[in-house]
Amino acid sequence: MRVRLTVPIVLAALALASCGSLTEPAATVDGVEISEDDLRDELALAAEFADSNQAQAGFYLATSEGNFNRAAAREVLRQRIQDVLVVETLDELGGSVTDADVSPIDTTGIIETEWLGTFVGRQERIVALQRVVLEDAGVPSTAQQWFAENGAALGLVCSSHILLETEEDAIAARERVVDSGEDFATVAMELSTGPSGPTGGDLGCGDPSQFVPEFADAVRTATVGEIGPPVETQFGWHVILVTATGADVPFEAAEADATAAFEADTAAVLNTVFIDLLDEADIEVSSRYGTWVDGQIVPDDLIDIG
Repeated sequence: MRVRLTVPIVLAALALASCGSLTEPAATVDGVEISEDDLRDELALAAEFADSNQAQAGFYLATSEGNFNRAAAREVLRQRIQDVLVVETLDELGGSVTDADVSPIDTTGIIETEWLGTFVGRQERIVALQRVVLEDAGVPSTAQQWFAENGAALGLVCSSHILLETEEDAIAARERVVDSGEDFATVAMELSTGPSGPTGGDLGCGDPSQFVPEFADAVRTATVGEIGPPVETQFGWHVILVTATGADVPFEAAEADATAAFEADTAAVLNTVFIDLLDEADIEVSSRYGTWVDGQIVPDDLIDIG
């Protein structure tokens, strides 16, 4: 899935001072130092990118003294810290960026600069790490594969019905299909008073809870391919045919439900892994920028110290 690149407002133009290097690193991640000079260089590249793409480039201008905006620095520094962790973990898991991970971002219409390559490269490494983590956890790689393995858990049902006003009419319609062998859809098109009649009574596939309780209970307990006694609801009498349940539901009909469940499972695994990754990492940020808290750099004046 591709996502369009959005430029954070923190990537704004700034004029860096020509002052000397600061010896204290901007941050240290598991012993890996991110120097102040490296951070300043990336801030300059980010500002160039924002200026080239008119992405609120003037929002974070440097002061006349050359001090760069701390909000911009915190965001770029956070990205660098995250990238160090991603590279470190990819290496530990024996993973690397493959062709499948390349260019996960749609850069159509974006003016390319040196920083864009840095940003896209980071996103590719994140996608690669996600892939490796999910493979290691045994999570299916696509919604269709997830459905093939877990589709029954969704409880989906494909059904059709013939809606009639009286029980007698419903019994007669059922007998035409069950006893006389007439085609269900043909009888539905002839007799059904419901809006699905012209399409052979087809109600599609979905969660039975979308139906009124009596009808939902009937389709949940029905045997696929068999037509039980007519069922009464507030709309009339229904002759019901269930054509598929669980993993036998065609993926095309279950795609929306399967995709939502697949994405939820995927997110749960990734969230757990990345939360653990952040918890276990030894991250120190220079007090010039704030304190590392739950994956963010929080300015010290915003931290509640009780």
